[in-house]
Amino acid sequence: MSMPPAPALELEDLHVASSDGISILHGVSLSLSPGEVLGLVGESGCGKSMTGATAMGMLPPGLSLRSGKVRIGGQEVQDLDELALSRLRGQKIALIPQDATASLNPTKTIGKHLTEGLRRHRGMSPEAALTGARELLERVGLTPAEKWLREYPHQLSGGMNQRVAIARALTGAPDILIADEPTTALDVTTQAQILDLLLGLARTRNLALLFVTHDLGVVAQIADRVAVMYCGRVVETAPVKAFFAAPLHPYSAGLRASIPPLDARRTIVPLPGTVPTPGALPEGCAFHPRCGRVLEQCRKDRPPLEAFGAGKVACYAARAPA
Repeated sequence: MSMPPAPALELEDLHVASSDGISILHGVSLSLSPGEVLGLVGESGCGKSMTGATAMGMLPPGLSLRSGKVRIGGQEVQDLDELALSRLRGQKIALIPQDATASLNPTKTIGKHLTEGLRRHRGMSPEAALTGARELLERVGLTPAEKWLREYPHQLSGGMNQRVAIARALTGAPDILIADEPTTALDVTTQAQILDLLLGLARTRNLALLFVTHDLGVVAQIADRVAVMYCGRVVETAPVKAFFAAPLHPYSAGLRASIPPLDARRTIVPLPGTVPTPGALPEGCAFHPRCGRVLEQCRKDRPPLEAFGAGKVACYAARAPA
């Protein structure tokens, strides 16, 4: 009997806080296997992007990892210095940003963006890096590659720049990709092309892909598993089919119900209320003021994330006897 592959990425009990003591992440734990696509979902302000930034060791100024562990390929990296972390970024783990155009240097050609990464991460000669850049552009569907190598970011569309950002993330041949809302600003056709590209990379290169999004429709297309975040906590994880068949947490069910339906007989049911700010979370379960299934225990105690059904859920109501 073969053993399951070791996780490519493990996040264990991450606690992130600001310099003035406001907690942003509260005990986030996730794992991601080689070749797996994990959709990390939730409303804006729930901690999705912050989780990705913590995994990358790229927290914004004023925020720090107070406790918890980040393991990349089994190696703990949270205490590495900046030089050691910079070697890991690109070679082991890479980020595809939300706004690809803004992330690219407008004074550099596309070829320069890619050859610099290939020379830094793989130690290639200028000639080999140029060949590698052509191959990367072809891999992400920008052909003829020779034309795009000479162009600047402002000469490309948003979808083309997103492909360049993916190619740049691949310059170090990483094992893990974190895609932070990479399709938000794209039209539907381009979005589908980018999703197909990312899914193909995960499958053919055995990449672990953490896909950060607020769009459950995208998750249904691309993910193997789903992790739902609310107020800096993971409140549910499940295989994607089980999740969409019967989400366990009332927040997950609310997100599911707010997806525009293909069936005209089903109406959209928006979630009531808004996400509270990190410094003003309610007692007990942070979702209870918005929850239609709230129990008295929910108002007092914070539910732990525990195995239930096909996945895990942090909800007293979901685990209560029917």
